[in-house]
Amino acid sequence: MARLRNGHTHQGRMAPLIAMLLAAAYAVDKIDTAPAPKRERRRPKEEKAALPPPTLSRPPAILAPPTTIHPIFRQGIVQDPKQIFRPALELASRFLTSDAFLGYWYIAFYSPTTELSIPSPRHIARPPPGTRHFGFTAALPTHLTRAQIAITDLALSDLANSLTLDLRSRSPERAGGRCKHLRHEHALPPFRGHRSCIQISSYFHDMLSHPAVSESDKTWLHFELAKTLLHEVAHAALNAARDKGSQEHYFFRGCNVAEDGFQLEACLFGGKIDLRRAEFHDAVAGHDEGYMSASSSSDGRPLIRGYMTPWPSWEAVEEYRVRGSLIGVRGPVARHPRGREVGFERVRRLFVAGGWEEDVRRFGALRLCS
Repeated sequence: MARLRNGHTHQGRMAPLIAMLLAAAYAVDKIDTAPAPKRERRRPKEEKAALPPPTLSRPPAILAPPTTIHPIFRQGIVQDPKQIFRPALELASRFLTSDAFLGYWYIAFYSPTTELSIPSPRHIARPPPGTRHFGFTAALPTHLTRAQIAITDLALSDLANSLTLDLRSRSPERAGGRCKHLRHEHALPPFRGHRSCIQISSYFHDMLSHPAVSESDKTWLHFELAKTLLHEVAHAALNAARDKGSQEHYFFRGCNVAEDGFQLEACLFGGKIDLRRAEFHDAVAGHDEGYMSASSSSDGRPLIRGYMTPWPSWEAVEEYRVRGSLIGVRGPVARHPRGREVGFERVRRLFVAGGWEEDVRRFGALRLCS
């Protein structure tokens, strides 16, 4: 056997190294580095059968239109425990707060004014003493900035503190409303004008709760109620924002009649909308007499019809010429021009679907006529 210089053999030199390797291998076998297996959770057969099916990909849900009611109309909730007016209040709130229609309110609240000359006798006969006409300097904007939208929204919320709402008034108007200018009661800040009381005829409550009125005709009535509310709020806004005298009237640019309510309707709908109810009233009266006649035609269509006339127009202005002036005093007329018919389906979609703001962006107003 070969020996090294120091006298040790190769086996003797490798023995300690082999012993160290065997000890290390023995220690590794004693350490279990694998994770402990998880215990399988078993379910009874009944529970497995009750598991829901796997979810399938679906298109995103269509969001319902907002159902919040603006502070201006919240007084109506207290007067409406049976929720008869709620669809109309919600629709009026959506119109009131829509960015597409805030331009009107921005002009009413913030536009400077300039005094206009009284029309000549050829256009107006015998104006009352002390009559003064004012015109808004700014034109109705097609869109507002974010800052303008914010201050207009705040002004509309503040307006709720300067008006009173009565949804079941025994007012002289048979099927409409009026805005009473309470000149002895000042509006609350930030306004410098006067408070107003909006009175809505009890006609709407009576017809919406009548057993003979069909759902289609109720849709028309809700639409007209929402339109009437906005019409009167337009008057209340001007009363609160402007410290008007009894014979002071304000004209929007391009309008030859001082009628802010109809000016708002023209901004919303593109014209002045009137409803025909003669056949509808005959059906309701027949029900009361025991004929059990429902307020719908034989093919299920509503009996109420809506017609739109341009505003301002010579025909519409004639309503204000009856009393010999153009200052905004309405009077009865023997005949009313028949305008374009308003489509019922287009009215109904205002309550159940969105997207109407796109009409405003493309055409400047809602498209309610075919």
